[in-house]
Amino acid sequence: MKKQLILVLLLTLFSFTLIVLGYYLPRTAIFNLFLFFGISYGIFISIYHFFKQNHFSIWWGIGAAVCIRLLLFGAMPMLSDDFYRFVWDGHLVWNGINPYLFNPMETMDLNSWFHNSFFSNLLDQMNSPEYYTVYTPLNQFFFMLAAGFGGQDLFLNLLWLKIFLLIFELINFYLLFKILSTLRQPAYRLLLYALNPLVILETAANVHFEALVLTGLLGTVYGYLKMKPFFSATFWSLAVATKLTPLMFGPLLMRAFKLKPGIRFFAVSGFLIFLALLPLLWDKSFEGFMVSLKLFQGKFEFNASLYYLLREVGIWWLGYNPIATLSPLLNLVILLLILLFVSKAKEVQGRDFVEFFIKIYLIYFLLQPVVHPWYIIPALGLSIFTEKKAFLAWSGLIFLSYHAYAHLQFEENGGILLLEYLVLFLFIIWDYLGKFAGKPVNTL
Repeated sequence: MKKQLILVLLLTLFSFTLIVLGYYLPRTAIFNLFLFFGISYGIFISIYHFFKQNHFSIWWGIGAAVCIRLLLFGAMPMLSDDFYRFVWDGHLVWNGINPYLFNPMETMDLNSWFHNSFFSNLLDQMNSPEYYTVYTPLNQFFFMLAAGFGGQDLFLNLLWLKIFLLIFELINFYLLFKILSTLRQPAYRLLLYALNPLVILETAANVHFEALVLTGLLGTVYGYLKMKPFFSATFWSLAVATKLTPLMFGPLLMRAFKLKPGIRFFAVSGFLIFLALLPLLWDKSFEGFMVSLKLFQGKFEFNASLYYLLREVGIWWLGYNPIATLSPLLNLVILLLILLFVSKAKEVQGRDFVEFFIKIYLIYFLLQPVVHPWYIIPALGLSIFTEKKAFLAWSGLIFLSYHAYAHLQFEENGGILLLEYLVLFLFIIWDYLGKFAGKPVNTL
């Protein structure tokens, strides 16, 4: 009985810290944000170890994870303003306007129907209103549904997006449980994702769709482990249709599947990805989409690591910021490293299959010019099947990147970035250099 009371107390305190973070702290309140997130992360780790040591039913943890997400349904996103664009795009599609052909500024100029307080507020609060949307047609489908159900009520639009995301989170919990069972790993490891404060805040509060990317990748892994190429292909298509980044796992999947299953896998996934991206072929949608994607890759910088070091070398050598050249060049380097890395592998199976996903994600993020906190959610979810701790540690460290919003004028602090990545690299060294003082790496 005493242990149950301790657990209830921990979960109550954990919920309280997340409610404060979700409802009351804007991203400019940086000291309080760091304080409450640090407390919530510490409690999260304590809850995890409490489950591990006392053999509580995993359903207590899953129930708490769902309830905490429901508690945040009433919160307006405090840490990101991306949701204004989600709602805007949804209303464009609902009203038959192609968001890949008209940016928000052009839409306001061309359509008098948008001249009211609801759309004016969206436009005023939106970041990058001069760019076409960079969100895929599948994302637009969910934005459109939220617009249709929510009407011109911002809260209701967000509520529907949160409902969609909760559904996919429930699927994630199920797939995490099934994969852990297949790999004969303890079910309590699921809580490293389900109760992770970064995941809860960025999905249930800030409505980022990386949770759907994870759904696709988990289904890919589960289908592979169960030797179901059609199942695996369908879910990989879902991940790619949500965010194009999972295309980088193509070489790994090509190596993992044997000839006949591989043919079925790529035939099915190729067809489904084509269908999902087909709307981009209408009019000049693909052109508008790629223009914004290239601008994003060639202009924005946030919370980067090795990229920043290479950029400084470029500035010293060339006298200007070489992002327009450096960013695509690093993407080519990422592709070549993935191809080299996969080709050198002796075999890809079981837990090793997931290990490859984690290593590819590390290569990708360390060379990217933009690494927002929610970007790492899919990698974090996959990492719970391995002994590697880097992404779990990063899920606590990456919150430090919000320091850039401490003032109205966006400004990153080199010292805080150094702290984040210094600790992260220590965990990467711990993970991948194997043993210290002849002792094996401890598992969580």
